[in-house]
Amino acid sequence: MTSNESLPRIEKAIKLVESNNVIELQYGRAIVTALGIPYYVNYTSETCICYDNVTNGFKCKHIWAAQFQHERTMEKKLNDK
Repeated sequence: MTSNESLPRIEKAIKLVESNNVIELQYGRAIVTALGIPYYVNYTSETCICYDNVTNGFKCKHIWAAQFQHERTMEKKLNDK
C-alpha cells in the first residue's frame, strides 16, 4: 500500500482521536468506536476486527487511531512529570 492510500485512513484516525472515540486498554489493546460500532484493536501487533484489516490486510483507521492515542497518552505522561 502506498502512502497515498494510507492518507485517508490517517485523516479519519485523527478525527477519531480528536472526538474521543478511542479507549486505550492494557497490553497494547484499545477499543475504537466508529459510527457507533466498537472495533477491538491490538495496536502493537497491528490487528483489528474490521473488514479492512481482516480481509484486506490493510492497516486500518482503527489501528492508526489507537496508535495515535497511545502516543498522545505517553506524551502526556512525560509532560506531567
